[in-house]
Amino acid sequence: MELAAENTVRCELLLLQAKARRNLGKVEPSIESCRKALEIADQSHILCQAWLSLAHGLRIAERLEEALEALQSAEAIALAEGLQAEQSRIHYLRGNLYFMKGELEGCLHEHESSLELAEKTGSAQGGALALGGLGDAYYLGGQMQSALERFQACVALSKEHGFGRIEVANRHMVGWSRVFLMQIPEALDDALASVAMAQKVSHLRAEIIGTELAGSIELERGKLEACADYVERSLKLATQLNAGNFIAQALYLRARLHIAL
Repeated sequence: MELAAENTVRCELLLLQAKARRNLGKVEPSIESCRKALEIADQSHILCQAWLSLAHGLRIAERLEEALEALQSAEAIALAEGLQAEQSRIHYLRGNLYFMKGELEGCLHEHESSLELAEKTGSAQGGALALGGLGDAYYLGGQMQSALERFQACVALSKEHGFGRIEVANRHMVGWSRVFLMQIPEALDDALASVAMAQKVSHLRAEIIGTELAGSIELERGKLEACADYVERSLKLATQLNAGNFIAQALYLRARLHIAL
């Protein structure tokens, strides 16, 4: 960035920095990088990507309304410029936000739109993301078999094309879906595999969810000492990420553990 003379190059480097920071769990610094990119972006497609990256960081920080506003800004550019790949990603991220808000119909609609655009543009990566999003939507609606099938399809497509971070972001949801289908041993395998993958690629959010899944399963199995280890680990990681939703889930799991003890 010190050497770059053109704003376009500086923007691309700032967005790469934002992505790296986000992947390391440094969410607020990643948001700062995005805002700097927005200040100097001088091309429409870069500006759109900057708004998308900002929305991604705000989602992780659980600042949902701000993230939705960022997506509106990105969508206005994507529609005006005919950026279909970006439109697919916008629908995907909005679907994720609706999932966190508990809005089932919006979540399902957005991920269906994302998948349609991904298939139209021939984007395997967009398709993998959308399949994971559809899994979330069916999970939210309590359709666990349909959720499991979408998550498995997402993981398979990600493995085929080497989308490691998409795979690890969805592997734990295969396990969560299996819990409700009483496939308990398989769910624990998914949880532990998800945690191992997340640690390898520094995907803090996936590590938290996989760890909480393992703790939940061990609690149901009466393995209380193992559950306690997972609870404290997930709480520590969620606090590091400053993710209120995951902190609350870890505290809830800890409360259930105390009852069992």
